[in-house]
Amino acid sequence: MKLAVSTLLLALLQSHSAFSAVVKRETKQVELDIVNTQLAPDGFMRSMITANGQYPGPLITANKGDTLEVTLNNKLVRLILP
Repeated sequence: MKLAVSTLLLALLQSHSAFSAVVKRETKQVELDIVNTQLAPDGFMRSMITANGQYPGPLITANKGDTLEVTLNNKLVRLILP
């Protein structure tokens, strides 16, 4: 009986430590400025919309269970095309 209780207690402690290692979740904060810009991705200058000055925008990475807080700052201007 003592062995069974010891084994059960050991199993619970191991599962708790393994579980707590898996459950560590993070909150990732990302801020993106969405702006009009002139770029030449194919050699021809054109109006484009970029995120933080990049096209394509920056890579956002997270792990399963993480919380993402994404702030989009809309800095677009209306373009008057000829």
